[in-house]
Amino acid sequence: MASIPATTFAVILSVLFCAAAGTAVDNDLPDYVIQGRVYCDTCRAGFVTNVTEYIAGAKVRLECKHFGTGKLERSIDGVTDANGTYTIELKDSHEEDICEVVLVESPRKDCDQVQADRDRAGVLLTRNVGISDNLRPANPLGYFKDVPLPICASLLKQLDSDDDDDQ
Repeated sequence: MASIPATTFAVILSVLFCAAAGTAVDNDLPDYVIQGRVYCDTCRAGFVTNVTEYIAGAKVRLECKHFGTGKLERSIDGVTDANGTYTIELKDSHEEDICEVVLVESPRKDCDQVQADRDRAGVLLTRNVGISDNLRPANPLGYFKDVPLPICASLLKQLDSDDDDDQ
C-alpha cells in the first residue's frame, strides 16, 4: 500500500510539471516579425526588374496609426542588411491601427529619389485576419536611381514586347 501514495505523488508531480511547462511563455519572443526589402530601381521603371539592386543600410520605419483618429500609436525603426532585407520585431497587436513600413533614408546618393506608391507598404498586425503565422511580409520599397543603367532601354523594350506577345 505504501507504493500507491508514492505513485500518486509522482503522477501529480508529473502533471503539475507538464502544466507549468505548457503554460510557460517566453515573453521576449515578438508577437510579429515584419520583413521586407528596399531596392534601387536602376531602370526607373517603377517596379523590380532583373537589374534591380537591393540597398544595404537603408533606413525604414514601422508606423502604426489609430484608424479612427490617425494618431501615431507606435513607431519602430529598422535598417536593411547586406541583402537589402529589413526585419522589425513587434511585441503586441495593433487591431485598431493602420500599420505601414515607410522609407526613411537611402545611404546611396545615386539612388535616393523616393518612388510614389513604392515609399510605403501596409502590414496587418492582428490575429483576427486569418493569418496564423507571426511573420508578416511587406511589399518591396523602392528608390529611383538618378540615371538609368545603359541596359534599361533594351530591357524595358523586351518586357514591353513580351507583354504584346501575351495578348
